[in-house]
Order: sequence, then C-alpha cells, then structure tokens
Amino acid sequence: MSKSILLATLACSLVQGQQFDSTEIKQVIEESKLTCSSSVRLQNVNNLYFLFSNSMGYGGGSGQQIVTCHNQPYLNGELWTFKEQDLSDQQLSPSELDQKTCLTGKVLRCGDTIRLEHMETAKNLHSHEVKSPISSQNEVSGYGDDGEGDSGDNWKIECLDQTTNLPLKGEQEVDGKTQFQ
Repeated sequence: MSKSILLATLACSLVQGQQFDSTEIKQVIEESKLTCSSSVRLQNVNNLYFLFSNSMGYGGGSGQQIVTCHNQPYLNGELWTFKEQDLSDQQLSPSELDQKTCLTGKVLRCGDTIRLEHMETAKNLHSHEVKSPISSQNEVSGYGDDGEGDSGDNWKIECLDQTTNLPLKGEQEVDGKTQFQ
C-alpha cells in the first residue's frame, strides 16, 4: 500500500514569558533542518488544519486511537516525532540496517521512509485497509505501544516544489518550509 503525507511542518517552542517577533520565528523555522527525533506540528497546506490525536479510540472501525485534524492552534496532542521506519518485516544486512537507522540529529531527506510517533501517547501514525467510520476511506489511527508497530506505520517523505506543486526529484534535505505529499 502506498501512502504519502501532504502537510507542511510548523515547529516552534516558545520560552514562557519571552516575546518573539513572528517574522523571526518563521525565519528560524524555515531555515531549520528537520531531523530524526525532531518533534513537529503538521499542518495541511490547503485547509490549514493541524494533525491531532489523543488517547481516545474509535468507537467503530479498528477501535485504535483516533487521529483527526483541527484548526485551533496550540492544543495538546499536536506534536509528532520523526522516527525510523518499522523494519520488523525486512531481512537486512548490517550495512543496510545502518543506512535505514534514524539516529537523533540525522537530517531527513525527500524520499526517506519514516514513522511519525505521537508525542503524547507514543502511538504511531498508522494506516490500513480498515474503512473510516466517517469518510469510508482508509482509516488513519494511532497504533503500537511506545513506538513499536508494523509496516502500516511507515510513511514516505515526498516533497513538492512550492512553485509548481510537482514532486521534487532527488534527495534534498527537508526543512521547515518543505511541503510533503
């Protein structure tokens, strides 16, 4: 099953009581490289809704943790951490395993396959063939315990050219202004 994400990232932490110029914050975000173990807020570039989850489960479908979107800024449940892809179903040599390991600080590149772990619940962003009770499309849920899961947690970073909205070729570094598909 092929999955992709069409989201722009927004990540920023403010020290309580300090005032920051929004232009200054935006510039820092846009220049920052996204790395393994980075925690980010993910925002849909079309409707400006943020990816959100909490510990509640679906009442139907898989019964797994609910993942949805909302348009209210700064709610708990919006942070997602980049982790290495689930490799449990692959037979890899030590050198292949080293290439796929997502060590803290390793810069993410277009074309990388990753997992997104919900910071608050440690569940992975997951997709599978179960139909959503609301949209009847494939359900997206939170799955796994403390980051453990399966290949349904893997997502490929496909980057878009912000001018043409076409997929970018090559393995460019991902930063705070990168749009994903």
